[in-house]
Amino acid sequence: MDNRNSRRSDRGGIQDGFEEQIVQVSRVTKKTKGGNKMGFSVLMVVGDKKGKVGVGLGKAADVSSSIRKGALLARKHIITVPIVNETIPF
Repeated sequence: MDNRNSRRSDRGGIQDGFEEQIVQVSRVTKKTKGGNKMGFSVLMVVGDKKGKVGVGLGKAADVSSSIRKGALLARKHIITVPIVNETIPF
């Protein structure tokens, strides 16, 4: 039973060595016939501090759902950044 839950962290996310960071949280509104439709847009960055980075933009009606979506999209679109002597070569 211990092996099955070892991939999960305490908050329910996947524990795979990636660190999540919220860059921006925006409140967006749309004018509709019945009034204003409000939602949230969150820009998330995920990385392992060893050269793998992903960026995701999550959009939802509440902040927590948009954070979850942004993190999921960021993990989906991970790229490898070359690192030489602890810096990015030009």
